[in-house]
Amino acid sequence: MMPRHLPLPNRTVVGALIALTLFGALSALVGCVLAVGFNGAGVPLEVLVHSSFSSFLVPGLILGVVVGGTQLAAALALQWKRRPALVLSAVAGFGMLIWIFVELAIIRQYSWLRGAYFMLGGLELGLVFALLGIAPTVFHPLVCPDEKPALADPGEGRSFISMHVLKSAAAYFAMVFGTGFALWTIRTLWIVPRLGIRTAELLEAPFMLGAIWLAAGWIGRRLSLETGGATRVAVGVFALALLLSAEIIMGIAVQGLSLLEVFTKHDPVSGSIYYALLGVFAAMPWLLWTWHEHATAS
Repeated sequence: MMPRHLPLPNRTVVGALIALTLFGALSALVGCVLAVGFNGAGVPLEVLVHSSFSSFLVPGLILGVVVGGTQLAAALALQWKRRPALVLSAVAGFGMLIWIFVELAIIRQYSWLRGAYFMLGGLELGLVFALLGIAPTVFHPLVCPDEKPALADPGEGRSFISMHVLKSAAAYFAMVFGTGFALWTIRTLWIVPRLGIRTAELLEAPFMLGAIWLAAGWIGRRLSLETGGATRVAVGVFALALLLSAEIIMGIAVQGLSLLEVFTKHDPVSGSIYYALLGVFAAMPWLLWTWHEHATAS
């Protein structure tokens, strides 16, 4: 029978993560009450001029129910050591970051408070990665030393599937994003001034496709074959979420773009290739597994 409780090895890290998620949940609840019950508590409606909202009702409910709800769910799952605890914690951290991104895109004003909550979401993700053994850390990884790193037993596959999905997705994202960042630097500094944006981005596309193929193949070789196609799909989806988050950060923080401009600034021709590559990036772990299965069967 599959155990219901999750072995979390470092109580200090888990306690810190519980404290952060509880604080995030309480803060989101307070913000929801102020937005819904007090119509922003003195914040002028003019801050919503760049959005489709006419009042603070919907943003307040999103803050309380979605952001605060995921933070609270993560804290309770960690406290009770439930199996989805680390997945919920990762969702809560990403949710906080996305909330700050969208808030900055709408309000277009930076404040120390938004920076603090951005750090809160980032710290939550850092602690999750530390517990998973992804981030460089002195903490113990989630899986005990006597456990197999791959899901070799199909009967136990679902027990640690979330850990393997997150860890594989993070590694997949890191390899492709690192390659893309290096190519972006070369393209921006040397190729765009000489050949233009469209040509530069089209020249970059085959290299990115190669990086995606190599990274997905490397990840696939480290996943047990018994995990099946669903795990590959999950790895691709989580990695795509990480990649889009990184694109938003780069666009807003480095290039000074708005949230909308991050996704609309591309050249029509090379931009179509870019979005096609995003789809290939998400699907490649599953595609390589499917090709391997057909080759083995034949």
